[in-house]
Amino acid sequence: ALVFPTVDGKEAGRWAPDGRGNGTHIPTDFDPELEKKIQLLLEVGEECQTETELRNLVKKKPEFILYDGFEPSGRMHIAQGVFKAINVNKCTAAGGIFKFWVADWFALMNDKMGGDLDKIKVVGKYLIEVWKATGMNMEKVEFLWTSDEIEKHAESYWLQMLDITRLFNMTRIKKCCQIMGRGEDKLTAAQILYPIMQCTDIFHLKADICQLGVDQRKVNMLARDYCDASKRKLKPIILSHHMLYGLAAGQAKMSKSDPDSAVFMEDTAADVRRKILKAYCPLKPEDPDKQDNSMSLVEDTLKNPIIDYCKFIIFSNPGTTLAINGVTYNSAEEVKEAWCGERIPEADLKEAVINKLNNMLDAVRSHFSSNKEAAELLNLIMSYKKDALVPEPTVRCLKVFEQPKGYAVVFVPLPAGNQYKLTFDFVLSTLKGLVAAVDSQPQVALWLEDWSSFCLNKFGGDHKVIAAFYLALEEALKVMAPEVMKKVTVMHQSKEILKDPNMYWISVIDVGRKHNLEQIRSALPAGSSLEQAGQVVSTLMNVADVLAISNVGSSNVPVEIICQSSDVVKRVKLATTYIKDFLLEADRAKENKLSVPVVVDLDERATSSGVEVAYRPNPAYSLNLIIGEADNFINTYVKQAYCFIPKDGEEGKPDVEQNPCLDIIKTFVACKLIPADAVLQVKRKPENGGDETFASIKAMVDAFVDGKLHPGDMKAAVKDSVKAAMAPLFTAYKGNAVLKKAIKDMETFDKKMKKAKK
Repeated sequence: ALVFPTVDGKEAGRWAPDGRGNGTHIPTDFDPELEKKIQLLLEVGEECQTETELRNLVKKKPEFILYDGFEPSGRMHIAQGVFKAINVNKCTAAGGIFKFWVADWFALMNDKMGGDLDKIKVVGKYLIEVWKATGMNMEKVEFLWTSDEIEKHAESYWLQMLDITRLFNMTRIKKCCQIMGRGEDKLTAAQILYPIMQCTDIFHLKADICQLGVDQRKVNMLARDYCDASKRKLKPIILSHHMLYGLAAGQAKMSKSDPDSAVFMEDTAADVRRKILKAYCPLKPEDPDKQDNSMSLVEDTLKNPIIDYCKFIIFSNPGTTLAINGVTYNSAEEVKEAWCGERIPEADLKEAVINKLNNMLDAVRSHFSSNKEAAELLNLIMSYKKDALVPEPTVRCLKVFEQPKGYAVVFVPLPAGNQYKLTFDFVLSTLKGLVAAVDSQPQVALWLEDWSSFCLNKFGGDHKVIAAFYLALEEALKVMAPEVMKKVTVMHQSKEILKDPNMYWISVIDVGRKHNLEQIRSALPAGSSLEQAGQVVSTLMNVADVLAISNVGSSNVPVEIICQSSDVVKRVKLATTYIKDFLLEADRAKENKLSVPVVVDLDERATSSGVEVAYRPNPAYSLNLIIGEADNFINTYVKQAYCFIPKDGEEGKPDVEQNPCLDIIKTFVACKLIPADAVLQVKRKPENGGDETFASIKAMVDAFVDGKLHPGDMKAAVKDSVKAAMAPLFTAYKGNAVLKKAIKDMETFDKKMKKAKK
């Protein structure tokens, strides 16, 4: 062997000639055992992302974790059975621990086996028995059932899912939808959620290597992109195995829905013979324009499924040979060369393949005839096939209320995209809804969408700041309206979800399957475009929230949802429409536990009153006072507030539609912070008309329009009203440690965001 020195004289490696004019460069630190493990792993994949990362992993972590998942929904074809077993054995021989994610929960959501989880689990156990029979080494293989795992680790799993959601736009997620075989024009909202959840599985399982098929490559790449977006150092390595061709012409992969597209593990010898004899077996490549290359990372112009079976099934086990017409072939390449050279008749090639496949499947057939437990599983599976397993119509949703009394729920509007502080207007808007709720029903709840806020990347997805925002809101409401808040139950979305997380997320996916992306788009806030994956998921969650609120045990129990804005109304009406269109018939026929909520639009209520139509608060002209600021800021805010009246000789009339001073007085009345019969107390000199108390909003507005209430006098009176209403907050801010800390956390985040923009 020749020695190659480095510049400083140290040995860099050796060249080992092979005696045929070629050789291999062997680094100084070459470890033959390590290299053997790496080569075993590389044999598994049609692609490795990346080989450098794979080498570092195997070197530094001898017992690395690989993962693949499967939905126990029916039959197992030979690629999933024999080919997978061969690949798993190579991976575990290389030192890996292989974790199978048994997606029984997803099969339940998709109504497989009649929506019966027990039957789904039987199918899962049957598939495991098939792998045992094929020779899969189970010593370093784990089977984790999603129905158990996700429920046990619900908080960490779903927060991980929401974290992935908030960091990706729709364009990126849509690229993954190939894993469901759906084009963009046919996507349901649930199809956006599925790849995000599959990506979540990777991190939940702490997988070092994603060992799935090429058809799953895009969602596995999403996991690597997520690591970049979330600044994770170690990315999951992708080892994508080949997708075995379907047996018919033009089938890029096998299909469980087409029984003749593949050999299945429970096929009889006669089935195997019939399928292989009629299989597509081209001698030369066909027109490239007609070929489907979506499932291939390695060029193969021939696309002959019989040759494919030879390569990936028959010759996958080392030392395998294939005898055809007295000639022994040691590799699929040799068979392919002889076939393309027309040295093997098609009938003889197929006969040899039939014999090999049946020999492999004989071990499985024998296992299910000789092993009592396996035989019982097979008998159960066969009985399921005979039965028409149709899922019974049922309502699947969370339940948050127990007492059969009337309920009114106020959904707190989601914070605006750049809203990093709690404003007085936001508190007042929420309080207005609570006052209306308390006046309407005996049970009142304030619903805080903390997980939806995280999903939408509010406050940069900072859990601490999101919690601070809602905590500050709750404390501010208690200070400003203590008697109202004594009648209110504060409900955090996250805490309610975690009471029965599986049921909640099943309801989310059920909703997603019934809504397309255009319907989601229609429920977004005015002026919004559907760009982020979080918009889809949070909208589905909102519908699931309304379902949970509606699940009160009887259709006779009144439920109201109080909405303070048109944006909240749109989201809630999407939910009530879903209940009426898809759930009521099943619910009334069997359970009768849902009460269709009445949507109370406070803006619409103001409009219908006629006299106050022009005085609804206009967010564009709010005072925007920030909780935590000193009370002297009120003087500045009110002084600068827009309050138009025409000057002498100028055309026009006083503006009452875009007038924050009028708006805030109207809101104070709605919140019962000032008496309805003394809405404004104006103090002025006798020569200017003297002091005056306006007994209604109409009287105040009429005086303003007629020029009898000067903007300066009105602003002075409004300033006093605002200070009086906010006085408890100023006092509480100094003495309430909880409120003060929450405000400080938001201020710190606001400074951080401003600094990041510079």
